[in-house]
Amino acid sequence: MAAVGMEAVVVLHTLMSFLLQSDQPTGPPPTPPPPVCYEVYGCFPTDGPWQSIERPISLPPLPPDRIMPVFCLRTPARPTCKELRIDDLTTLRSLTFAPGFPLVVITHGYLESTQLEWVGRMAEAVVGSGKEVITVDWSVAAPPPYAQAVANVRLVAAITGHLLHLLVESGLRLADIHLVGHSLGAQLVAYTGAYMINTHGRKVGRITGLDPAGPYFINTPPEVRLDPSDATFVDVIHTDIPEELWQLDKLGYPEPMGHLDFYPNGGSYQAGCQGSAVVHIEKERTLAGGVVSYLGCNHQRAYHYLINSVQTQRCQFVGVVCESWAAYRDGECWGCDGDRCGRMGFPARESEGREEDVDGTRIQDQEDNVRPIKVFFGTSPEAPFCAEQYAVTVVTSASAASVRGGGDLALFTVTLKGPSATYTIPPHDRSEFIEAGESKRWVGWSAAPLSDLHSLQVDYQEDQGILSSLIWRFSPPTLYVDAFTVEALSTGHTQVFPFCGEKMQAGQSYTLFPNTQCDLT
Repeated sequence: MAAVGMEAVVVLHTLMSFLLQSDQPTGPPPTPPPPVCYEVYGCFPTDGPWQSIERPISLPPLPPDRIMPVFCLRTPARPTCKELRIDDLTTLRSLTFAPGFPLVVITHGYLESTQLEWVGRMAEAVVGSGKEVITVDWSVAAPPPYAQAVANVRLVAAITGHLLHLLVESGLRLADIHLVGHSLGAQLVAYTGAYMINTHGRKVGRITGLDPAGPYFINTPPEVRLDPSDATFVDVIHTDIPEELWQLDKLGYPEPMGHLDFYPNGGSYQAGCQGSAVVHIEKERTLAGGVVSYLGCNHQRAYHYLINSVQTQRCQFVGVVCESWAAYRDGECWGCDGDRCGRMGFPARESEGREEDVDGTRIQDQEDNVRPIKVFFGTSPEAPFCAEQYAVTVVTSASAASVRGGGDLALFTVTLKGPSATYTIPPHDRSEFIEAGESKRWVGWSAAPLSDLHSLQVDYQEDQGILSSLIWRFSPPTLYVDAFTVEALSTGHTQVFPFCGEKMQAGQSYTLFPNTQCDLT
């Protein structure tokens, strides 16, 4: 039930930060206390960027002896936990790491521990793929208040960085280090990456942030939160971000934080997370698990996605580079030509999703860093969650009858019918006016790829929205349609379903076939 408390405490502190915006003290600021320093771990100031409207309470971390994390090493040869102690130099120096094989460091979030099922599942999956894993349990530093846990992760990160520093001295390559953290743990691994830069002057190979914590981190400078400078490659999965400032129940950080930022289902509401507490209890089959899922389903989904991505053949999360979720759904961004697609999870690569300028050189910002890229796609509501993305296009006729009709409103539900499965792609968010001889594309997805479709069911919806009410009419919307096309993102395979310029009327259902021959006489 710890996650339930996490939701309430984080929201409370977020609310506090907003209330304090209108209650700032006047006069000269008080003299900040000297930073707390802990030998090899460094100093931890509480002023400057570490205290602001977004961080109304800034505390130093508790001493190392009170919040020392527990490190467990798991390898393919020894999948059970071998505890690593930071003061056991003999053991640390005896460890060997194969060059080119990543060491994946996994850590949890606020009010959690590595005893949670998801940590074990992720470690097991990663070890099963041939990599070595270190789990970081900082549960002794993760109790409330939230502000203290936020402070503690800075020191826990330095301790973790010092352990990795000792392993690098024993032969581990920085480029082979992959740090993975969920929620507040994502900010922790960012600090670990910064510690390695300060210690070695070079970056770890990769950081993956799993829905990084937003409260106390939104609108803060890069040194306070995860950002692309923390590793050679930073990828982020956003699953519980606020769409508006007043959404205090959302726990994630909304803006891009890495080189590749993934926004499954738009990043705010995940498929399968809707429904009442009863629905979640029935799905989880336990009262505690159901309540936790009901309150934190969107936030938790980030680590479920990553776990399922380990099995790349079974589950691939492929999305398209786009500026917004709305633009992606509208079909404004589509296709994998020119590195426009990115794969979320362990298969993610820095080169994916990168567009090139006219010189063929990488687009860069003023600091000579590659600009962050946002990737969007939809998911299935059930594990393993990956889904095939489809672009559906309706092409209206340019015939004389169509031109005389002058176009009309379009809103379609399309059902894809394959040899072994059927999937329905819901209509666009709103009806749109389509002129004769024009086309309209929108994007949907199915839980699994369909082989060649044998038919397409098209339901022309009667929209009752504002746009429809503004059009004076005595009959339902009507369009003359040449064809519907369906294109799968992963393969680029396109099927055409001719309708031969015939009339479609709202409120009716039509079945289209790919082998239909049109009479052109």
